[in-house]
Amino acid sequence: MDEASQRETSTATEPPVEPRRSPEKPPSAIDRLPIQRLIIGCSGIIALWAAASWWFAAAPHPSEVPERLFIVDINKASEAELCLLPGIGPVAAEDIVAEREAGGPYASLDQVAQRVRGIGPKTIAACRPHVDSP
Repeated sequence: MDEASQRETSTATEPPVEPRRSPEKPPSAIDRLPIQRLIIGCSGIIALWAAASWWFAAAPHPSEVPERLFIVDINKASEAELCLLPGIGPVAAEDIVAEREAGGPYASLDQVAQRVRGIGPKTIAACRPHVDSP
């Protein structure tokens, strides 16, 4: 056998050589660029801060809520407006307006309890913060 045929025989029986691969995973884009990690972290913090500030600004603090949310003038209020008062339903509101038209304006909120049946001291006490005194 000559040298050329011997080389062909030896290369045909040997397995091909594969390139060696690194056992480690290649670094991701974030690992390669630390500035991206910083930007993503800062963006997340800003988003959380914005959401938290919106959440806490949306609801008023209990000390900021006014005591009297609405004021009713007992001598000018309609039946619908009187129904907004605590303890005053449609029938009581109708009676208050009817007595006001028949007997004239009320001198005080306490006079409503004297002139209208079904309105007692507890109802007057509950309504007092919402009624403009005549």
